[in-house]
Amino acid sequence: MDYLGLVIRAFSSLSGYISIGILLISYFVLNYMYESLVLSLLAFVLPFLVLTWGCVLLALSLFQFKSSSKELRASKLLLLIVYTMLSFSLWPPFWLFRSSPSMEQIRSQSKHQSPISLMTWNLQRLGDLELTAPLRQKARKKRLACIRESLESIEQDLEQKISIYAFQEVSNKNLKALEEELDINCQHIVYRSIKYARSGLGLCVYKESDWHLNYVRKIKLKGKGSWRALFGEIGHKKHTNTTFNLLNVHFRPHNINEDVLKSAIFSLNHILEIAREVIANSVTQRQQAKSLLSVIKTYRDPTLLMGDFNAPPRAGTHPLLEESWEDVWREVGQSFGATKYFGKLLPYRIDFIYALKNTFALFSAQVAAVDCSDHRPLITQLALSKE
Repeated sequence: MDYLGLVIRAFSSLSGYISIGILLISYFVLNYMYESLVLSLLAFVLPFLVLTWGCVLLALSLFQFKSSSKELRASKLLLLIVYTMLSFSLWPPFWLFRSSPSMEQIRSQSKHQSPISLMTWNLQRLGDLELTAPLRQKARKKRLACIRESLESIEQDLEQKISIYAFQEVSNKNLKALEEELDINCQHIVYRSIKYARSGLGLCVYKESDWHLNYVRKIKLKGKGSWRALFGEIGHKKHTNTTFNLLNVHFRPHNINEDVLKSAIFSLNHILEIAREVIANSVTQRQQAKSLLSVIKTYRDPTLLMGDFNAPPRAGTHPLLEESWEDVWREVGQSFGATKYFGKLLPYRIDFIYALKNTFALFSAQVAAVDCSDHRPLITQLALSKE
C-alpha cells in the first residue's frame, strides 16, 4: 500500500483544509478570551502549529498539482484560494494599507508643535554575556557602531531625531557608552539589586530634543524575583507645564531558547516542561503587571507604558491593559511588527508601547529590521494632543 500517497492525499484534500481552518478559527476565538494562563501557552504554540501545518499543506498540494487532472487542479487551486482568504480575514495585515504621515501633518496636530519620537529596544547587554572578557570590548564597539548606524537610517526615514529611548537589558556601563555614542542623557536602574548590576533598565533623552527628564524613580514589582520598573516624568524644555509619564518595563522572561525548542521537537516531556514554564511564568507576569497598575491606576496624566513584555498579544499581561490602554502598534503600526524570532524562525511581537487612552495623538509605529541585538527596536511617533 502506498502510505506516502495516502498521507499526501489526506493533507491535500478538503479535510486537510478544514482542519487548518478549524485551527485558525480556534486561535482567533481564543484571542478574545480574558484568562491568559492557558492562552499564554496557546499563544506560543498555536502559531507554530498553524504555520507548520500550512506550509506542509501547501507544499504537498503543489507536489501533486502537476500530476493531477484538470478537474483536480481546479479544485485544489480553489481550496488554496479559500485557505488564503480565510487566513487573510482572520489575521489581516492591516499595516500594509497604512501610509506614514508627513512631518507637517504631525506637527500641526501636536501640542506646541512638539511631536515625540520614541524607541523601546532590548539591547541584550550589548553582547557582554556572550563573550569572555578580552573579547567584550571589541564586540561592544561593534554593537555600538551597529546601533548608531541603524538609528541614523531610521531617523532619516522618520525625518526626525528620536527624542526618547527606553532600553532593556543594559548595564550602567552600557548606558555610559551609549550616551557618548548617541549624544543622549540617561538614567539607569538594576532589575533587582546591586547583585544584578550587569543588567537593568535605561531611560534616555536626546540632548537637543524639546524634552528632558524631570525625574525618575523605581517601582518594585510583585511576583517571583521582585523585579523593578523604571518610572520617568518627561517635561517640555520651553513649556514647563507640559509633561507626560513614561514607564519602562521588562517583565520576567520565559526560559525558552533555541536549544529548548529543538529538544521539544522529539520529546513529549520537554514539551510538557515548556508548557509548565510558560504557564507558571505567566502567573508571575500578571502579578508584576497588577502591582504596577495598582501604583498608576489613579493616573489621568498622559502616560506611556513600554518595554519587553516577554509575551505575545493576548497572553501574559496584555489582557489586563485592554480596558484603559492603547497598543500603539496595533493602532498605527506599519511594518510586520515582529520584534523577536524564536529559534531564528518563528516571529513574535513581544515588545510593546502602550498609551493611556485619550491622552496622546498616535501617528505611526514600526519595527526596524536591524540585527544589533536579539530583539528589534520598536519606534513610534506620537504627540500630546492640542486638546
